[in-house]
Amino acid sequence: MRRLTLSILSLVFLAACQPTTTELTEEQKGEIAADIRQVVAEFWNSVEVMDTDRWLDHWSPELEPFFQTQPAIAVNLLTIVQTVDDWRAGWEPTFAQRSGHDIALENEHVAVLAEDIVLHVSRGTFTVSDTLGNTTEPAPWTVSTVWVHRDAEWKILHFHQSWIPTS
Repeated sequence: MRRLTLSILSLVFLAACQPTTTELTEEQKGEIAADIRQVVAEFWNSVEVMDTDRWLDHWSPELEPFFQTQPAIAVNLLTIVQTVDDWRAGWEPTFAQRSGHDIALENEHVAVLAEDIVLHVSRGTFTVSDTLGNTTEPAPWTVSTVWVHRDAEWKILHFHQSWIPTS
């Protein structure tokens, strides 16, 4: 009897120690989605005005806790980018040849996966202006981004874009 009582008490104790998981309400999800839409707008604004440091500040500096293997912060032109420094090295020469971008998001989807993890997917068009004054025709473009909330800020954990290159 004593063993049975101890077993039951042990199970009750273990059950009480389990973290509680609470489902987010639709209102909470809506608030998080609104926050993400604002952060996404700020992110794309930093690209439009060619502010490389502000743009790169949106990426999470702590990738290793999330990935089970090497980090993969971005996929661009069939290339997997593993660090923010690699991302900078790849884009700085491109940005140096451009004077700006015009990005139009036409369709946004937000999936609130948890209170600190959100998937943002959008479709739209973009144009590129170069330093010689040439501007491309609007090109179709899609992007998906996984955002994580750390230290009171939303940061990009992973980014993937697909687009039709313009000349």
